[in-house]
Amino acid sequence: MMKTVSMLIGLLLFGALAFAASPLHKEAGCPAHRAAEAGHTPFETFHEVMAPAWHVAWPEKDYDALMAVGPKFKEHMKAIMAMNPELKTTARKKEFVKARTEFAQLVNEYAAACESRNKDKVYELMPAVHDAFEHTASCLLPVHFPQLNGIIITANLIIESHLPRNNEDGIIGSTETLSARCEALSENDIPEELSEVKDKVWTDLQSIRATVAEMKKCCDTKDMDQYGVHAQKLESQLNAFLEAYI
Repeated sequence: MMKTVSMLIGLLLFGALAFAASPLHKEAGCPAHRAAEAGHTPFETFHEVMAPAWHVAWPEKDYDALMAVGPKFKEHMKAIMAMNPELKTTARKKEFVKARTEFAQLVNEYAAACESRNKDKVYELMPAVHDAFEHTASCLLPVHFPQLNGIIITANLIIESHLPRNNEDGIIGSTETLSARCEALSENDIPEELSEVKDKVWTDLQSIRATVAEMKKCCDTKDMDQYGVHAQKLESQLNAFLEAYI
């Protein structure tokens, strides 16, 4: 993907050092991590199993490790199903219950695929299980902004997995997803809790959208040097947004 071998090595070393040390890579932006910090401990327990499966086993196609977590997912799901969180509105509670039900169905399907040793199905299901896990957790956050959480989840995948592993197909595919999610954002998506600073929030979201647009341009022109620069900028912007508003 890079123009020379030395450039490739440089980018990989840069990515491994810079991205691994950053707050977003430590999952400060992860909805499940933030839900756990807010006191929803079943998500922390589940996350301890999910993190190595998602960040290591799945990108490395370590099928044995992926299949080993199936029973653990199913066991830890029990505590999440037993939760009865206090949420501000009935609508929020309904959304959480709906998301949790869909998450549980995926966990059961994943566990069944593990039991039958269907490695292709396990590998196929993992992204859906991960996204359902994060979406369910996002329903519990004080400021509920699912559109932003979707952007963060995709950005994390690019920064934590695709870039360090020089996964060109993954970078391009995830950037398409990231771009679509940013383009779909509107002022109407901004949560009511942020209404007093809505204009500032929208300005910051427009800046994030512009950075993602530059990342997509780099994919189109195969300029991965500049892509890494924009990805770093996006990471800083997302962390700053979370610090300021979420």
